[in-house]
Amino acid sequence: MLCKNESFRRVQMPHADQTVELIIRPIKPTDVPALQIHYKRLSSEWVFYRFYGFKKELTEEEAQKLCMVDGHYQAAVVAIRTQNQPTGQPDEIEGVARYYLTEPGIAEVSVVVCDAYQGHGLGKALLEELIKIARHNHIDCLDALVLAENWHMHHLLHDMRYPLTTKISGPVVAVRVHLDGIAPVSASYK
Repeated sequence: MLCKNESFRRVQMPHADQTVELIIRPIKPTDVPALQIHYKRLSSEWVFYRFYGFKKELTEEEAQKLCMVDGHYQAAVVAIRTQNQPTGQPDEIEGVARYYLTEPGIAEVSVVVCDAYQGHGLGKALLEELIKIARHNHIDCLDALVLAENWHMHHLLHDMRYPLTTKISGPVVAVRVHLDGIAPVSASYK
């Protein structure tokens, strides 16, 4: 399991015409510059899907807040690429998954992956590691607010093989992932 400042997972991902190795590890306070660069590299479509609006960049204060997690009430993992990085340059963040505890046993979750890695399993690898942390911290349910048109996230949550319940409210679908494997009898995925 990835615990704060302890371990990491290596994954191989296709990128352009090659395979690159990414390291999935807990986010660190020193990731602020890399997180700001990651955000700038996201397409406007993915920024909209993740933040439900458009914003050109993360301020230093916003990035610091996102990089400061306690590993229990809030946790985040990043997929970084260190290959071919000039000395002194920050690692390139290719994806982030995070949760914030909203009530005992329940956390809100989000995942965002750079365009180049969409559809190759990076979001799933990030979410798998985040779920390990969540389960270690006795979190039984992850809630995601997903735009109805964001089929990538719907597909990712469905593919995690945990029971899901959904509630549609206008353009947003509230998805609850039941990590304990128990969903209400009326649960359905639409």
